[in-house]
Amino acid sequence: MAAVPGFSGIPINLLVALAPKGNFLEVKVVSHHEPVLLDGLGQTPLFQFVSQYKGVSLNQNIQIAAQNNRAGKKSDPNAYLDGVTKATASVRIINQSVLASALKVARKKLGFAEGRDPELIARVKPDLVESHRSMT
Repeated sequence: MAAVPGFSGIPINLLVALAPKGNFLEVKVVSHHEPVLLDGLGQTPLFQFVSQYKGVSLNQNIQIAAQNNRAGKKSDPNAYLDGVTKATASVRIINQSVLASALKVARKKLGFAEGRDPELIARVKPDLVESHRSMT
């Protein structure tokens, strides 16, 4: 529902489950092609990252921050997720994908009000794209 290209250029395929009040029940990685997580760090940090969404609400301001940079209390309207060192771009893309797709569903099926969607990290600019054939 939110085909944001990953660092590899291919969108990360996620399964996102929402409760009727907008809380995340689960976020799972179905498939991905992120080089740093396939060839470097391994998939465990990726699975640990997406597991942090469980219980977080779409009504909160979801931010990726290091544990020592967190501010506020449990009642704070912010939710902080620990990032993955050396996979910052991939983690931010996953966050954008999760939020964009969850908001689409929440607005269409759960009665959430329309609002401003999170800014997408990667956008294709058609006027700057060349086919790879014309580059050879």
